[in-house]
Amino acid sequence: MFRYSLLVLLSTILPLPLSAQGDFYFIADDATVEFHPTNGIAELTLDLSIVEDLQLPGFPTATQTDTGFVMAFTVETALLDVVEVVPTGPWATICGPTWDLFIVTTDPSGCPGGVSIGVVYGLLCDVFITFENPTPMVAVTLEANRTVLTGTTQPVATPLTWGNVCTSENQLFSAGAAIFPAFVDGAITFVPVDPVPFLRGDCNADGSIDIDDAMRILSWLFLGTSSLPCPLACDLNGDGAAPNIADAVYLFTYLFSAGASPALPFPDCGTVVGTTPADCPGFGVCP
Repeated sequence: MFRYSLLVLLSTILPLPLSAQGDFYFIADDATVEFHPTNGIAELTLDLSIVEDLQLPGFPTATQTDTGFVMAFTVETALLDVVEVVPTGPWATICGPTWDLFIVTTDPSGCPGGVSIGVVYGLLCDVFITFENPTPMVAVTLEANRTVLTGTTQPVATPLTWGNVCTSENQLFSAGAAIFPAFVDGAITFVPVDPVPFLRGDCNADGSIDIDDAMRILSWLFLGTSSLPCPLACDLNGDGAAPNIADAVYLFTYLFSAGASPALPFPDCGTVVGTTPADCPGFGVCP
């Protein structure tokens, strides 16, 4: 019932489709997402955009008042969950902080992995949007299935494929007619990455732990010196926060007052679960 009501509701608000007009494209972005094989955590947000064929007579065409669209696509349910679908781009705020109508159906019965989005804009104010360039209209947040990616050491690719979802058909409504778009599918690639090994406490990445490392933290905090080679190495207490005064004090206490040892990995080089090379970009001391 709900799948049918999406098109019925739009047809009662918008003019009935009369004919196909022009040539527009619905586009899904490509994306490459890194994940750590030990936990398989990966999330991304993709933009869904509209663009008009610049070869059409009268380009660009203004999609006029009482206008909307239906977007419908499918993802692999074994690998991806749809977390959130929100409006974006020019129509999301063109009439103020709210929009006229935004209906989302995910994974409907009989259409596993399907997502349909019904949008109406221009009822509350005059709206003229042109699509000379790919224009984001909807943002979709997706989350990977951790059980699939955990332990995976090779890239995993999956498509976002445009197509009808049950009774929801891709259309762009404008000036009393329905425009049936062409499509550019999206491709999502999950890439496993291994964290960079580092030595906790060796903040300046010179291969030793001494007073210079504590001074490096203080200089970075208060004198604006250059970036830290590996912020993880400077997180002496292992609290996961950005290096701060507590880490410098922790190291001074360890060096001169028989304080607690730096957090793991210490005293050897090692890694921290869930980190990526971006978390420790400049540490070349460890093998």
